Amino acid sequence: MLKFLLYLIIIYYCVRLLFRFLTPFIIKKIFSNFSERSDLFNKDSNLKKHKSGDTEVSYKKNKSFDPGGEYVDFEEEINNDQ
Repeated sequence: MLKFLLYLIIIYYCVRLLFRFLTPFIIKKIFSNFSERSDLFNKDSNLKKHKSGDTEVSYKKNKSFDPGGEYVDFEEEINNDQ
C-alpha cells in the first residue's frame, strides 16, 4: 500500500511538471492557429485602397449601394447687417 502511494505521488508530480513545461507551447500553438484563421477572414485582396497623405483607407466597393440622391453644392450666405 505504501509503495502504491509513493508511485501515485511520483506520477502526479511528473504529470504536473510536464504540464507546466508544455502549457506555454500549447498556448502558443492555439494562438498561432487563431491568428491564421483570422487572417483568412480579413483578406485585403478584395478591398480597394486609397492613400491620402500618410493615411491608407481600405474599403469594399459596393455596387448595389444607393447614396440616396444627387450632390447639391452648398453656398454660404453672407450677412452684411452691420
